[in-house]
Amino acid sequence: MSTGVSGTGGGVSRPLADAGDDSSPAPAAGGTTGVGRDRRWGRGLAARLGGGRGRVAVPSLMAGGLLTLSLPPLGLWMVAPLGAGLLWWRLGGLRARSRLWAGWLAGLGLFVPGLYWSLSFNLAGGLLLMALESLALGAAALISPGGRGRLLALPGAMVLTEALRSSWPFGGLPLGSVALGQVSGPLLGADRLGGPLALVGLTWLAGAGLGAAGAAVTARLAWIRHQRRQDRQWAQLAAAARPAPLGPAEPAAAAPTVGTGAGRFAAAGGRPTQRPPRLA
Repeated sequence: MSTGVSGTGGGVSRPLADAGDDSSPAPAAGGTTGVGRDRRWGRGLAARLGGGRGRVAVPSLMAGGLLTLSLPPLGLWMVAPLGAGLLWWRLGGLRARSRLWAGWLAGLGLFVPGLYWSLSFNLAGGLLLMALESLALGAAALISPGGRGRLLALPGAMVLTEALRSSWPFGGLPLGSVALGQVSGPLLGADRLGGPLALVGLTWLAGAGLGAAGAAVTARLAWIRHQRRQDRQWAQLAAAARPAPLGPAEPAAAAPTVGTGAGRFAAAGGRPTQRPPRLA
């Protein structure tokens, strides 16, 4: 929407923002400004990944895929905290049902590649096994808050669900555990103290820390962008309201004359422009 300020003399409007420019954040319902929404960095970026459930599904599946890359045979242990941090971020601001959906999709991204071999025994049984194992991440995401406290709550919930998955049903099925991806990483020493559950907890804690650091950096960048927009708008407003400088005073134009010689008279006023000659 174009906004203009008229000058003092000519009444010409100068646009402050183009129709498609979002540099002037309009307050939303409840008084929330654009920068307030930008500070919720998860929502701002997720909105660009697609509408509807796509903005939850895409990052969640990507998080599960990154966790899978850390497992053997690839063993890229360093990407596991990235996947954990991506899921931590995606859970921010979501309701309970959406958190369950996001965690379950992340579990599918992790366990479908890790348990695909089970399809060779029984197709229906393999699919059911993948769906049930994925519910472990869904349950952990469900019991974790979507706001404050998620930094520690999500790693703790992942440890609890991993302990349940490793012992139930029928003695548990620890295959596909995040701990398997850390056998060649720097966190392996924690296995001597707390076993595989310690590796799971530290991996998710590292991911949550990365997610929180990313949130802080993104919020800071959003604030800087907002300040720059405000500075540009104030500069444009000041330039539009400043009166135009006056030029140097011009000399008055001489009045045109009519006639020649002694009979020359000014066109305005009818008085002679020169004195008549004296007679001797």
